[in-house]
Amino acid sequence: MNRRSALTSTLAAIALCAGTAVSSTAGTAGAAESSATAAGASTAAAERPALEVPFPCGQEWRGETRKNHDPLNAIDFNLPSGGDSDLGKPVQASNGGVVTFAGTGPDGYGKMVDVYHANGWSTRYAHLSVISVVKGQKILATHGIGRVGKTGGSFPAHLHYEQRYNDTAAGIYFKNTKAKYWGEQMYVRTTMCS
Repeated sequence: MNRRSALTSTLAAIALCAGTAVSSTAGTAGAAESSATAAGASTAAAERPALEVPFPCGQEWRGETRKNHDPLNAIDFNLPSGGDSDLGKPVQASNGGVVTFAGTGPDGYGKMVDVYHANGWSTRYAHLSVISVVKGQKILATHGIGRVGKTGGSFPAHLHYEQRYNDTAAGIYFKNTKAKYWGEQMYVRTTMCS
């Protein structure tokens, strides 16, 4: 077994232990991205885990992407009513995994959580008012990881969300559908509900 196969096997075992589903359809979509896409970072050929909208099933959230966002590929989520109406609302993991960071992040992220899923893929949840997990904790897709806030100097309250590949923000997909770049779109979680 070569080094790459050994690493792939190890990551698959970690994903299995964490209860993470890996979608080959999403992986194909991720592999098709080039490094020059409008969404920015290359997602390489690694299989992308099936990731869901980071809120409980059935809730409708407005996601906004913009060309002046840092990082470029992030989405800011708010309830449709806007303002601070979403302050304190629950944030849910996009899929199962292992918490790799839970605390105050750098560069204006405020309270944030990073969850490693599989194959180099992780998700980041920032500006939280409350963190409900700890570093090293194994979580399921249905696990609440915190609450929407406005820490790190953000205003109004919102969830800053990233999907990261090898710790670099990448274009966001929910299951196998790419998020809208650029502008606003409504999102609803429909799977990994209970």
